[in-house]
Amino acid sequence: MSCEPGMAVKVDFLWEEQRLAVQIDGPNQPPRGQNEGCADRILEARGYRVLHITEHEVIAEPDRVATLIARELDRAT
Repeated sequence: MSCEPGMAVKVDFLWEEQRLAVQIDGPNQPPRGQNEGCADRILEARGYRVLHITEHEVIAEPDRVATLIARELDRAT
């Protein structure tokens, strides 16, 4: 995949005003760091912070995940 600055990037959750993108990494995805490169670089170049959360974390620790996202959103205000 070519990493073009203007290409469309799919994210799971996006808060445009706070410039936060959240990606939920599923169980069949490579470990963090192996699949993030291009999309993360494009988003970061556009001024977004990218937060990766595993599907397991969402299911096993929803309160912690909600707190983490809320903290990231608060950082932007």
